[in-house]
Amino acid sequence: MQIRVANIRDAAQLAAVHWACSAEQPEGFMFKLGRPFLRQYYRIFLREKYSVIFCAEDSALVFVALPAAAL
Repeated sequence: MQIRVANIRDAAQLAAVHWACSAEQPEGFMFKLGRPFLRQYYRIFLREKYSVIFCAEDSALVFVALPAAAL
């Protein structure tokens, strides 16, 4: 497994993982806004200078985790 800081090129994959995980949460709402919304959300989030997302990728470079933080 490789851990790295996400970049703007990861927005679509971050959105896909978020959408898939949120759909399984009983109180989740962001997935209801759709993948295009989530892609834009991650593009904005990744451009913020006080925000960071780490990507954990398996050997096939598939995201397996994505912790995020903002100050």
